[in-house]
Amino acid sequence: MNIVQLNDMERISVGIECLTNEFIDEYPYYATWIEKNIETFKDGSRVVFELREGEFVVGYMMVNLASNKFAKLNGIHVFPEYQKRGYAKSAIQQLLQKLHTANYDYLYVQTRLHNSIVVHMFEILHFNIIGTNYHSIEAQNNWVAAFDLQNKNNMKEMIDVATKIYPGFKVN
Repeated sequence: MNIVQLNDMERISVGIECLTNEFIDEYPYYATWIEKNIETFKDGSRVVFELREGEFVVGYMMVNLASNKFAKLNGIHVFPEYQKRGYAKSAIQQLLQKLHTANYDYLYVQTRLHNSIVVHMFEILHFNIIGTNYHSIEAQNNWVAAFDLQNKNNMKEMIDVATKIYPGFKVN
């Protein structure tokens, strides 16, 4: 399985639609969020990857390349017929390698408190669950996890960045 960064807006739009359709029923603001943030896909500060197994697309992943210091994994979706085969884990591992090579310091991710499967995957991949943030639109808390890409072992810096990028962040 390989991740392939999409560069043309038509294919990016397909990936965005796939990723957001997963949540729009529960959280309708995703539809307007895309409209408000479409320029970030055009300027490359937010990217979409296809998750490919040979010639087949098995899912998509969206990443915010927020600065040269950190990135945020905005979403990953493996199609139901391909789930439970390790594709999400493999995609994240490949992303971690790409970000490490590009000299990013941290990759951040958040997930709902009840999403124990994703939290377990982050633990397996050696993310640090560093706290929670209250998502005001969704009206719920989420776990915030970070991966130290350069092995800086600077928890204070990791938490300081999380405080800036996640409104309502609280240390675990």
